[in-house]
Amino acid sequence: HRMCELVRNGRIGKVRSIEVGVPAGDNVASPPCPAMRAPEELDYKRWLGRAPYAPYTENRVHPRKGYGRPGWMRHLDYCDGMITNWGTHLCDIVQWGNGTERTGPVEVEGGGAYPPPGSFWNVLKTFEVHYAFANGVRVTYKTSKPFVRFEGSEGWIHGEFPQGLKAEPASILNGKILADEISFPFKSEKRDFIDAVKTRGQTLEDAEVGHRTTSLCLLGHIAIQIGEKLRWDPERESFVNNNAANGLVDKPIRTPKYT
Repeated sequence: HRMCELVRNGRIGKVRSIEVGVPAGDNVASPPCPAMRAPEELDYKRWLGRAPYAPYTENRVHPRKGYGRPGWMRHLDYCDGMITNWGTHLCDIVQWGNGTERTGPVEVEGGGAYPPPGSFWNVLKTFEVHYAFANGVRVTYKTSKPFVRFEGSEGWIHGEFPQGLKAEPASILNGKILADEISFPFKSEKRDFIDAVKTRGQTLEDAEVGHRTTSLCLLGHIAIQIGEKLRWDPERESFVNNNAANGLVDKPIRTPKYT
């Protein structure tokens, strides 16, 4: 929040580039996954939804007891892995600070490493994606550690979890947001949601903002799968002259859906 206010009010000059990192995917090797009888409390057919049918095994879903990272978050039939799981949290800050929270990039390319073929858990282990935006800003998104760094014509500001903020010049962090400058309200997401329900207003991040942040992560994963630089039209929300990439934008997996 503090970083984005400073960046949007020009404290580092014109933004030139942004770097953002997320942790690498943890434990994505293929564990033993024998077919099992689904627990009686789980409607497994409904749980699968539109995903391809596959026999129940605990590592496909989640433990009956325990709150660790569930298996479905490591399987491409149900989840894209860390590129979206953590990506939405960190790329959200990128979009906010860049002033692009209601649009998207115009170019994207990237590469990554998956587990060996045949691995049950098969989401990306590591990746690096490069985006270009219409405002000239270039974004690098990669597996590293959780951080966001804005580089500008007059300095930089770096936010890392849980260490906090640092900047060059350091005086950037002492700047006050003036009454006539961009100021973002700040409150907990729980309070924000309750207030939106009571007022019938919007949350601080409404559906469009959430959609655009998630899209940014998914565009990176599509570029990795296609293996080439892609041009993206953020107004039409489609790739330019690339049917293979567009085929991954909205891909029904199985029909009919569960009823």
